[in-house]
Amino acid sequence: EIGAHTFEAYENVTSITLPNSVVKIGENAFNSCKGATTITWGNGLKEIGATAFSDCDALTSLSLPNGLEVIGASAFSSCDALTGNLVIPDSVTAIGDSVFANDSSLNGTLTIGSSVQTIGNSAFGGCKFTGSLTIPDSVTSVGDGVFNACEFSSISLGNGLVEIGENAFYNSGTYSGHLSIPDSVTTIGKNAFTATGFSSIHLGKSVTNIGASAFINCTAVHSLDIASVSSPINYGTSAFNSMANPNILYVNSESQKSEISNYITLGSSAFAITNGGTFAEDTEFTSGALATPIKDGSIFAGWYANSNFTGEAVTSTTAGQTYYARWIDLSDL
Repeated sequence: EIGAHTFEAYENVTSITLPNSVVKIGENAFNSCKGATTITWGNGLKEIGATAFSDCDALTSLSLPNGLEVIGASAFSSCDALTGNLVIPDSVTAIGDSVFANDSSLNGTLTIGSSVQTIGNSAFGGCKFTGSLTIPDSVTSVGDGVFNACEFSSISLGNGLVEIGENAFYNSGTYSGHLSIPDSVTTIGKNAFTATGFSSIHLGKSVTNIGASAFINCTAVHSLDIASVSSPINYGTSAFNSMANPNILYVNSESQKSEISNYITLGSSAFAITNGGTFAEDTEFTSGALATPIKDGSIFAGWYANSNFTGEAVTSTTAGQTYYARWIDLSDL
């Protein structure tokens, strides 16, 4: 072990080499070693303590060792010259708060290892990562502001994710296309996806809490699907306000429609009540056009402008209107 503060502020050190025997690096151990340009890791390292290498301003690249398990809070924060890609090894289980915060020259891709379970608050806040971001299935929570100021073009959320922190993906990329919130997610923090550029959003079946302004000003959204959600949702103020005009909100019942109505911009949306139907994962939502739901034991028989299913079936929408899915039970055939 290298103890806390051991080489803190040794500004004339130009390189750091660790032997294989080192298992743990204590907090602030190499903090403010401003002249260190390289780190050579030993193969026995398991834990990097809080602020261990923060403010190492001459460090230009970082290749973390296989076998590393824990990266402490602010371990590499404010390393101003760090650039390029970053790979979190598959052995890492926890990424602490602000680990790479304010490393504003990190402008390549970010790869998160397959064993990471938690990503702390602001872990990558202030970085400039680009390309696609994949949250592996092992991750159960992402913290507040975790990707603030990143520049991702797309994200994929893992099927083990339970909690999305406040501001987690706000101001984090130039998103477009479809966002699917996995069935495992129960909580979406306030401002989590504020002003992101997705065109359609699907909420998984387990969502129970959506924070204030979680999706506010997502002005490119033309389709919001909450029909899969199986329980009542606790909405924060303005959770879905200021979406595109018009857009389609897919809900599974009149009660679900009533629940969300106070948290959207009324009059700019058309509701589509699926009457128990849901949408397949590969459903492509189109602006102004009603998508086709599915329902076990039933055949979809079209959308109607009234709950009595009279008149002709419709395929397009008008803002402020409500549409109803008609089903034919297979047992009746």
